[in-house]
Amino acid sequence: MKKGRSMNKNFGSMLFYLREKKQYSLQQLSDKTGICPTYIHKLEKNKRNCPSYPIVSKLAEALEVDVIDLLEVSTNHSVRSSLTFEQLVMSNSFAVEGVDEFTPQAKKSLLSLVDVIIDLDWEKETLIGDMYEVMQAVDEFKKGISA
Repeated sequence: MKKGRSMNKNFGSMLFYLREKKQYSLQQLSDKTGICPTYIHKLEKNKRNCPSYPIVSKLAEALEVDVIDLLEVSTNHSVRSSLTFEQLVMSNSFAVEGVDEFTPQAKKSLLSLVDVIIDLDWEKETLIGDMYEVMQAVDEFKKGISA
């Protein structure tokens, strides 16, 4: 029996997170990569084996991330001494007090919360709106960890 390439179970979630972060539909990502939207969807749902290097390279270029980042998440092998925050979260299982293990949805919510915090101006003129945006992200995160 031929042994398929194994893929980290979090690769699909990472791919979905990065696509959503860019606000691309499956068709838009397909148009940018030349990869069938059905295949991308199956990768996101972890219903396919680990994609080949050319596929990962096209996805990385379209999503504007380093191909090494996607390769490391897809295979569980790290060639760097440090990881991006997205790699760290999506490639590993972890727990915090009160949550036994973060689901892929909870991980995406955590990354989105961090993105919101980083992207805020947090200045006197925008503080109330910024706090509201953080509260919305926290609400989504809380929903993600209770799902």
